[in-house]
Amino acid sequence: MRKFANVLKYLLGIHISALVVFTIIRVILFTSAHDMLGTGVAPDSEWNNVLIAFIKGLWFDNVIACYIAIVPVAMYVIAIILNLSVRPLVRISNIWFSILYSVAFLISAANIPYFKYFFTPINSSIFEWFEYGSTTLAMAVGEVSYLGYILLFILLSIIYTVVVVLLGKGLVHSIKRSDEHRSLPEFILVTFLCIIVSYSCFIGMRGRFGYNPIKVSQAYFCRNPFLNQLGLNPVHYLLYSYIDMSRSENRYISLTDSDEAAKYLEDYMSGKAVDEQPVSDTITADSLFSGSLAQNRGKNLVFVIMESMSANFMERFGGTNRVTPFLDSLWNESLSFPNFYSAGVHTNHALFSSLYSYPALMRRNLMKGSVIPTYEYGLPQKMLKAGYTTAFFMTHESQYDNMNGFFRTNGYEEIYAEENYPASEVVNGFGVPDAFLFDYALPVLNSYAAQDKPFFATILTISNHPPYIIPEWFTPQNSEDEYAIVEYADHCLENFFNRAKQEPWFDNTVFVFMGDHGKIVGNSATELPESYNHVPFMIYYPGIEKREVSTFAGQMDVAPTLLDIMGIESANSKFGIDLAKSYRDKIFYTSDNAIAVRDRSRLYIYLPSGEQDILYSDGAMGIESVATMDSTFAELKRFGLNMIQAAEDSMREKREIGNE
Repeated sequence: MRKFANVLKYLLGIHISALVVFTIIRVILFTSAHDMLGTGVAPDSEWNNVLIAFIKGLWFDNVIACYIAIVPVAMYVIAIILNLSVRPLVRISNIWFSILYSVAFLISAANIPYFKYFFTPINSSIFEWFEYGSTTLAMAVGEVSYLGYILLFILLSIIYTVVVVLLGKGLVHSIKRSDEHRSLPEFILVTFLCIIVSYSCFIGMRGRFGYNPIKVSQAYFCRNPFLNQLGLNPVHYLLYSYIDMSRSENRYISLTDSDEAAKYLEDYMSGKAVDEQPVSDTITADSLFSGSLAQNRGKNLVFVIMESMSANFMERFGGTNRVTPFLDSLWNESLSFPNFYSAGVHTNHALFSSLYSYPALMRRNLMKGSVIPTYEYGLPQKMLKAGYTTAFFMTHESQYDNMNGFFRTNGYEEIYAEENYPASEVVNGFGVPDAFLFDYALPVLNSYAAQDKPFFATILTISNHPPYIIPEWFTPQNSEDEYAIVEYADHCLENFFNRAKQEPWFDNTVFVFMGDHGKIVGNSATELPESYNHVPFMIYYPGIEKREVSTFAGQMDVAPTLLDIMGIESANSKFGIDLAKSYRDKIFYTSDNAIAVRDRSRLYIYLPSGEQDILYSDGAMGIESVATMDSTFAELKRFGLNMIQAAEDSMREKREIGNE
């Protein structure tokens, strides 16, 4: 036991000393860059939020400290269990800790000037500077203001190394013999304690219990971008961003010439490539509501994004299982878009595209990077700046798909997630069911309505996603789970909507219902099942004009359209159009490995991996394969590939710059 206790004291001493150094560096960052604290809203600058940022910083620091400690811990645990001498290990572990922590302190010290210059933690972009080694070195040592941080790194590394050596000497002196006699109970106890220490180190590396380890998103907790980033450990952030950069799905997409794509996008968005809008499809905010645009600005907005809700489930689009009676009834009472398509085939595609007006880039998750750009012209940001309270409700944990960090950076004041709900209500890995989500959200919306300003709430459902959980109290008409769960999801929507009708704020609220993506419904005649991207999109308001608008539309058009309807300026959308003022004669969307473009009579599919063109037309017998690419198909291809290429280049530039 004496050996175990002395080794534990040595390891904890090194561990705690490292956390102290990380905290000192964070204090220096905070004090030297405290003027950046004013970039948030005043309440977020209070000292309790500063304390939270430092606590989160300690949490992330502990992750890196446990990663560094795992090898020495393993060595000492094996030696203690086998009752071997630990003296030879002291020199090895001292060198290990001194070198790795010196590197960690170097990165943390370098993070201070980097953060003050870019307003983001040091990340994988620095590896691009290695190509210009002499220039980079000259910049680092030639800038006078950097010398203080170089000296800080040297001083802290020397002090820490001295502490490590002293702790190592203390460990050697505390162990009189290389071994000690143990009884069987002592052996069992020591082994058990060693397992506890090893497990604690492992959990420390993950940063949390649960399915997923800690992610960058966990640091974000308020609206102040400085405090959100203050809690990040620079070493963790650098490694995480490098791994993110190295993922295959994040590799550069090269479909066509970038200059040509940029010119095509400019022409298209200026109206040169858009057909004249039919008079029957012309809609304006004035025609949708009674009163002026100024009056429309005071309306609330509730945006419900429905998991896996294909339009093909609805009777309006040929569904025969009667699984969406509520959506079908609401369709006829709303401004509805029958030719609406999801940007991609994953929820993150729908969230990013509909809220921030960008297309999906096949399998890439544009919210998940460690470097989080700001989208000043996104729907949440514009609503927030217009004086709205903004909130996002989800069923699962908030760091899933980096949602917490991304949304808090980009316009949402409040995030409600699994962490906010009773553990007893969690039914599977995706958190709580739709019924509980709506039950939770409604009182929160009531509290927002009682305030002096309007609210914008986004509610993301989940139940229509495997594993399907149908509660015992709900009796579906369909026996197949894949249809029964849609009935349940539709029922939850109806119950929420009817309960909202009883609230005084209902008559002053615009409701939007949209599928995030679909799922396979029936048989597919093409490589990309249309049911996976064809989703419902409807806008409801008691005084709204009830009709269908036949223009092609996509999720990237949602933000500019809703902002116009709400009477809020929606300038600077690079890819989305305002469906109240513009008209699409064709639309493009993606799956993980393909790009699809369709107009009224043709479907073009492109597979980038093999540079393969697949052509279909709507014939008398339905979708038919076509062998020859005529000029119309060539234009569909040009449209889709140029749009995706322009989006790729725009997003690449945006991640390098960090904001708009």
